[in-house]
Order: sequence, then structure tokens, then C-alpha cells
Amino acid sequence: MNSFKSFRKKVAPPESTGGAGESFENRVNGLFAVLMLCNGELTILPGLKVSRLEFQTNDRGYELDDTLIVLRDSKGDETKILAQIKRSLKLIESNKEFRETITGAWSDYNNRNLFNKDKDYCLLATGPLSSKDTNAIGWLCNRARYCDVDDEFETVPKYDLIIVSLLSLSTSS
Repeated sequence: MNSFKSFRKKVAPPESTGGAGESFENRVNGLFAVLMLCNGELTILPGLKVSRLEFQTNDRGYELDDTLIVLRDSKGDETKILAQIKRSLKLIESNKEFRETITGAWSDYNNRNLFNKDKDYCLLATGPLSSKDTNAIGWLCNRARYCDVDDEFETVPKYDLIIVSLLSLSTSS
């Protein structure tokens, strides 16, 4: 009986091993693929159309490496969105995955070889957030939007670094 109990405790939950995160990532990437195939625009970036998608871009030096979305305007100028896609994420300092995501976003944002601060974006796509997390993201995005210089924004506590844009999708079918 005791050996069965210890075995049960070692088994990973189905969400961890059953591909739930990959399924969510595929759904998000599917939205971008549909926009690309239909010559559509993102509502948050009017005038820009998805022209190319690249997946798992860590080998190219990106920290936000799930998806690179390349957009073009009518003149052919490119804008990039570096996306990190998480089925669920607790937006708290003690959450290692959250800290790594924010640190990665900050690293990419400050990498002049990969990111143009004047026109590129970092994106965290996640499933539904709690109301507390939604309010915190709203505060953080507003703070980032109204800071005149990067140095001013860097006064935000380290665990509140930056999420330039947030896309929240429902995980329900």
C-alpha cells in the first residue's frame, strides 16, 4: 500500500505531460497563421499584416522564443513581435516561469541586434488571467506607455520589468 502511494506522488499531472501547453501554443500560432493566409491585420496594430512566422527561435538568439511574427506595412517596412506563449501563468514574483519570461522580454527588448525599440513588440500570450493579474498588467502597461525614457521605466521593481503587449485567449473550446 505504501509503495503505491509513493508511486502516485511521482506521476506528473496530465497537464504537464499531455500536451496541454503545446495545444494552447498551436491554437495561438494558428490565429497568426490564419491572419497571414487571409492577409489580415492585428487589431492592436492596424496597417500591419502578418508576412512571416518563425517558431522556436532560441537558436537565433531570442529569449522570447516561441514565435516570431513578422509584420509588414504597405511600404514593405517590417515590424517584429517576439511572442512567448503560456497556457497559464501566475504573475507573481515567486513564480520562476514568470520571472524567466519577464527577464527574457527585458533582455530581448534591450538587444539592439534583434529588437528595434521604435517599432518591435514583445508579446505574452496566455490563457485567462485572474482579475488581480489583469489589473497588474494594466498598471504595468500604462506605466510603460507613459514613461518618457527607458531609465524612468527601469525604476519599476525588477519583477515588474516589461510586458509591452498582452494577448489573453480563452482556453475553452
